[in-house]
Amino acid sequence: MNSRAIISYRKDISQPACIAKEIRKEENTIFHIQLYSQSFHSLFFLPFIVRGNSFISGADGFNQTYPAYVYISNYIKELFKSIFAHESISTFDFSIGFGNDIITTLNSYGIGDIFYITAFLSSEPYSEILLTLTVLLKIYMTGISFSVWGRYHKLSSPSLLAASIFYAFNGYTYAFELLFPAFIIAQLTLPLFILGLDMLIESKQIWKVSKLLIISIFLQALNGFYFLYMETLFAILYFGVKFFVLYNKQWKSFFLRACNAAWQYLLGIGMASLFFIPVLLDFLKSPRSEETSFSFAQIIEMYSLETWTERLEGLISGPGYGSGLGLCAVAVASILFLYSIPHKYKELKILLTIFVVGYCFPMTGSIMNGFSYSTERLLFLLYFLIAMVIAKSLSQPDHIPRQCFYIQTFIFVIWGIALFALSGVNLQSILRIAAFGFSWLSLIYILIRKPKSSFMANEKLLSMLAVVGIILVGVMNNFPVVVGGKGFSALFLNWGVYQDINDSKFAQCAKKDSLTENALRTDIYDTCHNAATILNVNGTSSYYSIANPSVYYFLTEYLVSPGIEDSSFTYKGLDSRLSLEMLLSVGSYTDTIDASKIYTNPYILPFGFTFDSYILNEDAQSEDVLDRNAALVETVTLKNSPKVVICCS
Repeated sequence: MNSRAIISYRKDISQPACIAKEIRKEENTIFHIQLYSQSFHSLFFLPFIVRGNSFISGADGFNQTYPAYVYISNYIKELFKSIFAHESISTFDFSIGFGNDIITTLNSYGIGDIFYITAFLSSEPYSEILLTLTVLLKIYMTGISFSVWGRYHKLSSPSLLAASIFYAFNGYTYAFELLFPAFIIAQLTLPLFILGLDMLIESKQIWKVSKLLIISIFLQALNGFYFLYMETLFAILYFGVKFFVLYNKQWKSFFLRACNAAWQYLLGIGMASLFFIPVLLDFLKSPRSEETSFSFAQIIEMYSLETWTERLEGLISGPGYGSGLGLCAVAVASILFLYSIPHKYKELKILLTIFVVGYCFPMTGSIMNGFSYSTERLLFLLYFLIAMVIAKSLSQPDHIPRQCFYIQTFIFVIWGIALFALSGVNLQSILRIAAFGFSWLSLIYILIRKPKSSFMANEKLLSMLAVVGIILVGVMNNFPVVVGGKGFSALFLNWGVYQDINDSKFAQCAKKDSLTENALRTDIYDTCHNAATILNVNGTSSYYSIANPSVYYFLTEYLVSPGIEDSSFTYKGLDSRLSLEMLLSVGSYTDTIDASKIYTNPYILPFGFTFDSYILNEDAQSEDVLDRNAALVETVTLKNSPKVVICCS
């Protein structure tokens, strides 16, 4: 064997060692990024830990999310008992509002959410702990879902990890998902949905089947149509833009691939039809569908100067109680850098431009909200695009133009001006500027310390800085105002929510009424609106997005319950009207919100009584509302004359 052969042989031997060394080096980098991530996440949760807070917000979390979770916990257990005992399965319950369908009413709050299987492990006293852990699990799973998309596209690990953390913990997480945990499932299924489309678009086979696409649609359709509608609009736009960027004007191929995606999309919905169709039909019958309106004025409507100032301030520091994206320095730099790269990522530039422009107009929020009032619930779509930008930009070898640094500095200055305009020049504002300024200056220092620097040359360091910046936004949102934060964690309740509800006057009276003959309901609402759902009793207050429309029309027609003044789905008692207390078989009732005075109904009518006379609705409408209320116990109001058949023996 000659020397050249020996050298060649040794070189071949060394290659696996070099590869193993590189793998260990990359794994070490990932470990350090994860370590920094977990360390900073402990700071993010610190206000919750110090305050003793759960992830149950004092508004919708207390009145909707938590009651639904407790009910689902009990319902799953009863479901298994019924199956093994070969008994019928209940689909209607009087403890939900005045009596509602279980699936359609609770679908918006998790009854179709696969992660709520954790409720099976829960008992009432510990339900708030398990709900909090379930919310955390779902948030982390959104990051894993995004990493699945990134792995398919072969993105480098440090960049992908930073982007996944950004996708899981961003302004949408703080402003929406912690307050409304049911929103998380949409953010989780979106990367899988888009990955399924990518597989169909990039495949050489026009009629390729994407199981991932079908499964993602199935999971989202189980949770209703609201976010599926948003994801569908986004997917149509994404499919069209990406296809024509890749294939130019191949209309036949576009049509065939679109048809292929459409049948798989419909298959996913069909698999979830047991939940999806009843919920959709109930929504169309509910008063909420009547709130949908869209006019020319909404098209030309603009945000006010005050709203823009609030948005600019929230652009870096996060939404808090208001609005804003909460972008870290690396996210902003990645966006600027993406637009500076010629002839690459054209589809991503087009999509991001459309959404950034759309973010500037209320009309976009209205269209994505079903042509109703404008809302920012669509922002998870924009965060998905920004996460894609971060994942792809940090591994680019292109040099960073100096203009990016100038624009980045200009954005930070504008943010500081907006912050002082909203909060004034005080210690809290200065602390906030110092915290975010350190992150932004660190980025600029990393990139300009070497001439012709690139993201790729500093990928690992920038990925760590991105994680620091992402968590910093969360920390500043949750920390108290006195130290420069926004105090967002103060919106959440302390542990012991179930015990507080169980100790309420409603709970005490409901237990007493359950032992009273003919008493079916308790008309007291000094606690959670849906406390009856938690305690498995019957009440007269309710707060669900989709509710029995007949109840709403009755309460509206007879001017009952102050809750309907705020919305078509909030009911707060029967105004202590004795005629209604009798009709609805109420045992105990009150005329004050704090239930300082509680009355016992002496005239309880049994459930299932009949009338011997009736009045037509059109005749009742001509009477005064007070007279109509008085007549409720004497006669029944009907829409049409009944068909009476007299039988003679």
